[in-house]
Amino acid sequence: MPGFGVACGIVLSVAALLILALVAQTEAPPERAWIGADGEPVALTTDDEILDFLRTAKVVSEESIGTGINDSKKLLLEKDGIQMHAVFREVEIDRRHARIGDRVHQIFRDSYRYECAAYELSRWLGLHNVPPATPRTIRRRRGSVQLWLEHTLDETENEFRPADPSVWAKQLWTMHFFDNLVFNVDRSAANVLVDPGYKLWMIDHTRAFQIEDELLDDRVVRVERRLWDELVSLSDDAIRSVVDPHLDTIEIRSLLERRGLLVEHIHRLIEERGENIIFF
Repeated sequence: MPGFGVACGIVLSVAALLILALVAQTEAPPERAWIGADGEPVALTTDDEILDFLRTAKVVSEESIGTGINDSKKLLLEKDGIQMHAVFREVEIDRRHARIGDRVHQIFRDSYRYECAAYELSRWLGLHNVPPATPRTIRRRRGSVQLWLEHTLDETENEFRPADPSVWAKQLWTMHFFDNLVFNVDRSAANVLVDPGYKLWMIDHTRAFQIEDELLDDRVVRVERRLWDELVSLSDDAIRSVVDPHLDTIEIRSLLERRGLLVEHIHRLIEERGENIIFF
């Protein structure tokens, strides 16, 4: 029955095209209303467009932010009539036997490279709440350039009042999950930002990716199922390919070790409390 075979082939071809379309739609980067230096939305809507802007836009001005210990700079960038602010970090410090909080690190690193690694890893995990960041050399200084988030508050400001405690709690659980994965020892109230819709944004990861083969703390108690599925589905090679431009071999090994520990930790929580409690 050749007609039947042809018909089946057509149906399968159509089905294959539908599947490819769905995959493309799922994997396409999200469009966002990025805000320019004038406080208004810009024509750039995807992360790739923002990254290209950060890499190539002209530096119009540069000023010290005045907070933090690494003297980060606030840049005004301009390209094709678009102006946006960005943060330039050039810190690259390697210390021995450093005490950060209540933890002593045999090797402690503070690096602009980690800002780029945190962004790339968060993007692959589908978090979309670390601002785009990319390496760049400005006036012979190597560092990272990260998009400045306009119209935001941090947790130190009096106006900071999340409207929905349950939504806010889920965002905090996601942040704790990510901080344990990247071993960020510097998540202060000043680097937790919210936009007008109280979406949580994580900034300042220059002290993440420490060479530690353990979890950061015990605040990973619940996790978004979609994030969990992404973490367990990524192979070691896939994770290496994401962070390899920014991390060295030892830093990547520690990251993979912590990924394994997080997986074991969540499995234990599921055994103790059940999936319906742990996943949201």
